[in-house]
Amino acid sequence: MLYRQHCVTNCVIGATLELSSFYAHWGGWEMRLTFAGAFLLATFWLSPDLDLHHSSPSRNWLIFRKLWWPYSKIFRHRGWSHFPVLGSLTRLSYLCTLLVGLMLCKDVFAGEISLSHLVHSGHESLQALLSVVSQHPELAWTAFFAVIVSDLAHAVGDFLWPGKLF
Repeated sequence: MLYRQHCVTNCVIGATLELSSFYAHWGGWEMRLTFAGAFLLATFWLSPDLDLHHSSPSRNWLIFRKLWWPYSKIFRHRGWSHFPVLGSLTRLSYLCTLLVGLMLCKDVFAGEISLSHLVHSGHESLQALLSVVSQHPELAWTAFFAVIVSDLAHAVGDFLWPGKLF
């Protein structure tokens, strides 16, 4: 399937869900905005097709594209990374691992390279991330649900229009 077809399929499904939630008065504006933002991020930057290193979603990362190369080597295309919930978890876990790793790199470049300091810093970074999630659990669940729905829309597109994938 062509990348544009995936984007159109996802955007039509996402817009339909957004309009439905608006007219049905589900959630507040924060939840609808969170859903829309997470859905678009998942569609364009966290697509199941990140398991292909030369895919359009991979190219959307611009200079950070190389960060997804290991992911494309770990997961074969249309394997586990294409299962809607499991694939969402793999990409979000990989992204969190990258973020914590980048925060640790900051400490290394600052000259604080003792192992105990890096472990402590990594623990602090993880705690900060979990703190944000625990302060707004309904928004975190909404964002996670949006990523899953984006993956489901991607799977619908793969099913309806099989063919070239990038």
